[in-house]
Amino acid sequence: MKEVFDKIFEFIKQILINFGLEQNSAQRFEQWIKLIIIIVIVLAIAGILKLIFLFIKRELLSRFNFGENGSKHIEKIILRIIGIVVLSCTFQLLPLALVKGKLLTILLRTCIIFIIIFCINIINTLLVTAYEIINRRDKYRQQPIKGF
Repeated sequence: MKEVFDKIFEFIKQILINFGLEQNSAQRFEQWIKLIIIIVIVLAIAGILKLIFLFIKRELLSRFNFGENGSKHIEKIILRIIGIVVLSCTFQLLPLALVKGKLLTILLRTCIIFIIIFCINIINTLLVTAYEIINRRDKYRQQPIKGF
C-alpha cells in the first residue's frame, strides 16, 4: 500500500514541479496534500463507523430494554470505540504523510496518549453501566459490588 501512495505522490510532486515550484516547495506541498488526504480518509472511516454503530445501537435498543440511561451509556461506549479506531488509523497513516522528525514524533505520541485516555473512558463507562444495571434490581440495591 505504501508503494502505491509513494507512486501517486511522486506523480503529484512531478506535476507541481512542472507548474514551476522548486523541489523543496513541491516536497512541502506534497506533505500537506498527504496530510489532507489522510485526514479525509480518517474522517470517512469515522463516518462509516458511526453509521454502522448507530445501526447496531438501534438494533440493540429494539431487542432489549436498556432504559434511558442505558441507551446513553451505549452511545458513549460506541463513540469512544469510534474514537479509538479513528486514532489508531491516524497513528498508522501519519508516517505515510510526514518525513521522520520532531513533528511526526509529537503527533504519534499524542495519538498514543489519546488512545490510552479513550480506553480508560471505555472501562469507566462499562463499569458505570454495569453498576446502574445492577442497581435497578431491588435485591442488589443495598449491597456493595465486591466481586465485580
